[in-house]
Amino acid sequence: MESNINPSYIAGLFESTGNLSIKKDKRTKSSYYIHLVLKSKTENNLKSIKEQFGGKLIKINNRYNLILSHRKAYNLLNFIKDFLIDRKEEVEIALKLYQNRFNRKYEPERKKLILKEFLQKTVDKPKIAKEE
Repeated sequence: MESNINPSYIAGLFESTGNLSIKKDKRTKSSYYIHLVLKSKTENNLKSIKEQFGGKLIKINNRYNLILSHRKAYNLLNFIKDFLIDRKEEVEIALKLYQNRFNRKYEPERKKLILKEFLQKTVDKPKIAKEE
């Protein structure tokens, strides 16, 4: 995928304001998908990312949120994964959901292991206190 967007800029934006989660699909009740939110005070920062990767750009109060899910979130995370520092492991675990599809016999067990690994990385991660 060719891009004029700097992947290190998006990686920095993701590490500072991004929110990554894995959600259960309400329709199938057995599949999971990546849900990604990038936040910014200016619309222009997120508009170029939306043009490249898609997603939904919404304004909440005086902030803008770019919401990507499923394949769009996968493509964005795959684009920036080599430029991440603090959240690289978390992203690699989330990307595993879309890699190496197994047959149905092993799929539920594989998903459980990936979700467990993702939760351990995100829940056990120490929070950085903001100085005011």
